[in-house]
Amino acid sequence: MKKEIKIHDWTLINDKTDPYKAPETINRRLHGKVYGHPIHEDGTIIRTSSIIKVYQRTVETESGSVYKLGYISPKYKRWIDENGHTYNQADPFNRKARK
Repeated sequence: MKKEIKIHDWTLINDKTDPYKAPETINRRLHGKVYGHPIHEDGTIIRTSSIIKVYQRTVETESGSVYKLGYISPKYKRWIDENGHTYNQADPFNRKARK
């Protein structure tokens, strides 16, 4: 298993490389500041390759990199709140709509 890379100030973004792709098939990526990355200096802002596995706060991408989620971007957290979702810090990709 590869070394986990820490990603802070992260946001979940859609991969919009193909404008004709159905919404349910659009891949997701992370965008944020990385620490402990083998190529990028600490604090470098990157966009990951497509996410293929998620387990709570650990994310594996298509390139084989493994990211450990640090703190969420305050702007992204505000977007989650404003759009009627709840944020679970222990399992951040498991967003549920508020009732």
